Amino acid sequence: MSGQQPPTEVVSVLQDVLAGEHAAIYAYEVLGGRLRLGSTPQQRAAAAYRHHRRRRDELSARLRKDGATPVAAAPAYQLGIEVTGPDSARKLAVRVERRCTTLYARLVAVLGADGRQTAIEAMTWCATEQLSWGAGSSALPGVGSP
Repeated sequence: MSGQQPPTEVVSVLQDVLAGEHAAIYAYEVLGGRLRLGSTPQQRAAAAYRHHRRRRDELSARLRKDGATPVAAAPAYQLGIEVTGPDSARKLAVRVERRCTTLYARLVAVLGADGRQTAIEAMTWCATEQLSWGAGSSALPGVGSP
C-alpha cells in the first residue's frame, strides 16, 4: 500500500482471519498430538500446522505494516470435537479448513488488488485441504456458513 492506512473493514477482516489462523494452529497441535507418530494423518496434520503458522506470520506482518497490532492467540480454544483417533481428527480438520476457507473468502471480498491474490491462494489451499481430509466438494468454497 502506498503509505495509506487500509480501511477499517480490511483491518477488521484481517484480524478475524488471523484469529482463525491462531485457532487452526491450536487445533492442529491437538490433532497432531493425538495421532500415531509418522502415520499419514499425523504427517498431514503436521504439514497443515506449518502452513497455518506461515499464514499467521504473514497476516501478522501485514497488520503491523498497516499500523495495526495483530490480535493475540487465545490460551485455548473450544474445538467442539474430541480427537480420539483418525476419524475424529479428520472431522476436526475439515471443520478447521472450512472455517478458514470462509474467513479467506471474506478477505478476498474486502481486499483491493494489494493482497487479493494471496488471499485467493490461501482460500484455495484451505478448500483443497478440506478435500484431502475427506470433505465433500463445493461449487463455491467459503460461501455459506462455516
